[in-house]
Amino acid sequence: MKDGDVVIVNNTIEMTEDSELLRQKVERVIGTNLGEWRFDTSEGIDQRVIFKKHPDENEIRATIEAALLNIDDTFFMTKFSLEMNKRHALITFEAINGKGEEVGGVYEL
Repeated sequence: MKDGDVVIVNNTIEMTEDSELLRQKVERVIGTNLGEWRFDTSEGIDQRVIFKKHPDENEIRATIEAALLNIDDTFFMTKFSLEMNKRHALITFEAINGKGEEVGGVYEL
């Protein structure tokens, strides 16, 4: 579910699959600082790349692409934009994988 709630129907936990599962994976990876999730320290993005004195948009894009490739090694980013202020980064992107599944959206860090 989009809000992170567990859904129980007939005493069974509803499992997410297909495009919704992919969307949730991308959202989790983009929102996790690299190394902070104890069950998989290789998951996430290195937020130090984003939140430094003079961030480099190409480096940020490469960092996000690398994180997406950890989800599915066929992802290719088709659109990317970045807006920064002193406290937040607004990242907008679209990507597609080898199966034709599209992911992306607007993520505020």
